[in-house]
Amino acid sequence: TSDCAEIIVVPDPEILVHPLASVTICEGGTPTLPLTVSHVPGTGTGTITYQWYENLDGAGWNPATIGTGATTDTYTPTTIAFTIGTYEYYAVISFDGNDCQDAISNTAEIIVIADPTVTIISGQNQLLCQYAAIDDLCADVNGGTVLGTYQYQWWENSGTGWNLATTGTGANTSCYTPQNTTVNTTEYYCVITQVDPLGNPQGCEVTSSTETVEIIDGPYFTVQPLDYTVCEDASLTINIDHYSDVPGAPTFQWYENTICDNTDLSSPITGIPSATTNTLDLSTFTASPGTTYYYCTVQLPSGGCNIITSDCAEIIVVPDPEILV
Repeated sequence: TSDCAEIIVVPDPEILVHPLASVTICEGGTPTLPLTVSHVPGTGTGTITYQWYENLDGAGWNPATIGTGATTDTYTPTTIAFTIGTYEYYAVISFDGNDCQDAISNTAEIIVIADPTVTIISGQNQLLCQYAAIDDLCADVNGGTVLGTYQYQWWENSGTGWNLATTGTGANTSCYTPQNTTVNTTEYYCVITQVDPLGNPQGCEVTSSTETVEIIDGPYFTVQPLDYTVCEDASLTINIDHYSDVPGAPTFQWYENTICDNTDLSSPITGIPSATTNTLDLSTFTASPGTTYYYCTVQLPSGGCNIITSDCAEIIVVPDPEILV
């Protein structure tokens, strides 16, 4: 009588873990996790082999070559050069045991979409006086993955190179408030990326245009109005001049007062054209003796600069000389 022959019949191999069904990334991105497959323990017999197949955006099914691990249980597609489209994958698990059928995984797909787009919608290229109210730089982003969350990082360069923005507030939000206390010129841009619901990067990134914010010194007077003592009906003008880097024509307004209080702007001079220029014609103000004070405000057309007010000019009008003896 011969020895016993043990014949063990096992089930054909079955897939236990299928590759992730679908993942969406942007052009140039890489899936966070590789494609993975496994079989149910106790199914199949003999030596196991793996083969991944790919269908690159409708080009047809072929053994996978654009990636690493095509003959292992874990395949990592190389997607950095993929254009917009859908890329499909599946795995075949084989055993060389007698008459074992192949186990074929479900199809996984990698959907490649365009990167998001960004537009700076406020705060572009500002020229402001020091401490003036400043507009936020705001980035409006569209596109990218449906479930992705936008993440923001603002950068700045004030002449020493690009660095993470720190001089203002909101560097990791869609709107950044630049600084307005230091006189300088600073460039800004924002980099927007996307992460999936688990916080994994999706290769989605876009960089905004570069915007400039120039903070300048406020205006100041280079010529103050002078004091004069004149006789009645004298022809007289007084003038001021100022300096500012803000383009455009300033607005002038002269005031008169019985005391030197250039904070009192309740008595603007009206009725004569020169009252809204930098040179005030006082010829019609010298008809009667007395002491009057005149001062001028300068308001710039833009830049959020404070209105500046000149010193007082003391104008004393005395009677014409009379013969006493």
